[in-house]
Amino acid sequence: DTGMYIITAPVTGTVMPVRIWATGDVGTGTGAQTQVRNAYNTYTGNNPTHLWLLLGDNAYQTGTDAQYQSNVFNMYVKELRKMPLFPSPGNHDYGSVGYQTANALTTNFPYFNIFSLPTAGQGGGVASGTEKYYSFNYSNIHFICLDSYGALNTTTSPMYLWLQSDLAANTQRWTVVYFHHPPYTKGSHNSDTEIELINMRTNIIPLLENYHVDLVLSGHSHVNERSYLIKGHFGLANTFNSSMKVSTATNSFTKAPPYNGTIYAVCGTSGQNPDSPQSGYPMPCMFFTDTSKNCSMVIEVNGNLLSCKYLTSTGTIADQFTITKTGLRDELPLSTTNVKSYYAPEDDLISLTYYLENTSDVSVMLYDITGKIIEAYQEVPQH
Repeated sequence: DTGMYIITAPVTGTVMPVRIWATGDVGTGTGAQTQVRNAYNTYTGNNPTHLWLLLGDNAYQTGTDAQYQSNVFNMYVKELRKMPLFPSPGNHDYGSVGYQTANALTTNFPYFNIFSLPTAGQGGGVASGTEKYYSFNYSNIHFICLDSYGALNTTTSPMYLWLQSDLAANTQRWTVVYFHHPPYTKGSHNSDTEIELINMRTNIIPLLENYHVDLVLSGHSHVNERSYLIKGHFGLANTFNSSMKVSTATNSFTKAPPYNGTIYAVCGTSGQNPDSPQSGYPMPCMFFTDTSKNCSMVIEVNGNLLSCKYLTSTGTIADQFTITKTGLRDELPLSTTNVKSYYAPEDDLISLTYYLENTSDVSVMLYDITGKIIEAYQEVPQH
């Protein structure tokens, strides 16, 4: 019927309105999960959902095949007919076998049998070779899914080295990263004391910020929290200070070159009911905090504008913010510092600048996605 359809992905880099639904800690099989689902369907109406992101702990309590059937597939029969789903794993999807234990480092869990994920870069991005973490492009957005429980994350680990390569190769206007354990939270979990959260903050977040990631999504903590646009906060909550705010804005942010600043959003209430917060709540880096509402997140991207809303189970908006990007982006991480490439999506204009220490000929060739040369340029300097 009309509720069963597929919208194929656009050519990478295409500017178009994109709607993303993000749910965290969703698969409880409770009335709260049903209400969050229904509220989103009412909100979105006939507008298509281009992507659906699961932020981990997708099927309680231990991520069994039966729990995925009852708490995910039976719960979202209509949604799964038309929404492409890109999940991330949480500790419950690993059966809570232990953070980075020998068992957790394997893929011997139903999650990995249920989902087929782009390990070879089929959707764009660098091939990860594993379903634990992967990346893909949609429109002018680059998405990166990480594993914050069943993968090592030190600076010499395979996930870190892959992530570094993937970020360096990324040329999209927007970058969204999602994983289960939040680097900043004082909800039902505490990022000052829990090793999974501490490691993501101290090992992974500096790399993400170095490559100007725009938005980081997490679940795990059964609250709703959203930061200011921040950079450089890698310590305990009480080490945050105003100099780490890239902008004094609270809801409407502008990012200009070099595009510093990231917003960190926690939504662990899409199925789980909110829990009492930790001592020290709310965190100083957070602008919005809530411990009473079940929510999902509605993210919309169109060209240079990204908007995000916390949609409650009753259909109200608990928090919302926008990010607007201006100016040119340094698009291509070329192998020499003597060459820079910039892309202005608002003008669909590419500019290339270079300088030579020694006089020599220069040839520039531009290829389309199929490998066809669409522009060639050669300069022979005067000797």
